[in-house]
Amino acid sequence: MAFTIVICESDKQLFDSLKKRLALSFPDAYILSPDISIPDHGLSDHTTVLYDDRKMTAEETECFGGNGIALYSSGNGSYIDCRVLCELIEQQRKYHGDTQPPAVSSADPVRGKIILLIPYAYISERETFIRNEYFDLVRKSTLTLRLDLMSGIRMPSTFTYEGTGSSLTDLLNAAARGSLDDSELLEYLNPDMNGFLVPGRPDNADDVFDAGTDTVCSLIRTVRDLTQRKDSDINALIVAEGFTLSNLKKISSLCDLIHILLPSRLCSENETLPEIINGLKSSSDYYKEIKISYTEDHPDGIKRQTDVVCTE
Repeated sequence: MAFTIVICESDKQLFDSLKKRLALSFPDAYILSPDISIPDHGLSDHTTVLYDDRKMTAEETECFGGNGIALYSSGNGSYIDCRVLCELIEQQRKYHGDTQPPAVSSADPVRGKIILLIPYAYISERETFIRNEYFDLVRKSTLTLRLDLMSGIRMPSTFTYEGTGSSLTDLLNAAARGSLDDSELLEYLNPDMNGFLVPGRPDNADDVFDAGTDTVCSLIRTVRDLTQRKDSDINALIVAEGFTLSNLKKISSLCDLIHILLPSRLCSENETLPEIINGLKSSSDYYKEIKISYTEDHPDGIKRQTDVVCTE
């Protein structure tokens, strides 16, 4: 039997991120905002109300006729731990006897993709470009993961989660042990302010590089398994900085599209770009698209133009 989840959250970006995350774990649920009427057609078995316990009390949610779950208490009051949140929702489900698995459509599945972004730009230019270029990817996908493979000091300020099991270091350690599979991957992720699902910052700035390329590639393979699942439309954006060309070739071989971001101030006499493109082209034994975008030389980092280079 289906059930209803009401998310009492006024921040639209956070609401959309939570809805996408919960839709993967509970595809048979009606996920609504408080201003939408709860289904009364008899198909919803019970209602769970998620509320911002920093702004309202459990008593204030009683008007929705469901059991309340505090959003921020799941993350010790400072963040939302989606893994704990899903466990609490599942406990309510079992209490109400809703344990039947959701039906899986027999229609042809929609396969997700992995995009590798290789930026040679300032952090502000890179982040503005990502918001502009990949807004539709986040908006139209069931879930969009973002994995930043770079030094911790280069990561954006939206990476603020510090919960147990939710750092990039924890994710890399699990991949190194061989104990990480695609069904567990989402337990390490939380929504950021732009709608991506992300791990927290690494414990140490250079943990990505200390882990080694083999571990990084093992993690990407797990991400790829997740994007190829039949039950949901999941995409991933991998942002890689600081790797040698030989290691970028290994990483890019696991991705579906390569996107290079270059500042226009470095493009007039850039002799290394052909070497990078040729190296990445040779990393794949199948057709792959390589996009090259440029930024203007000002803090907003507005995209100027895009060239497309396809492998043979």
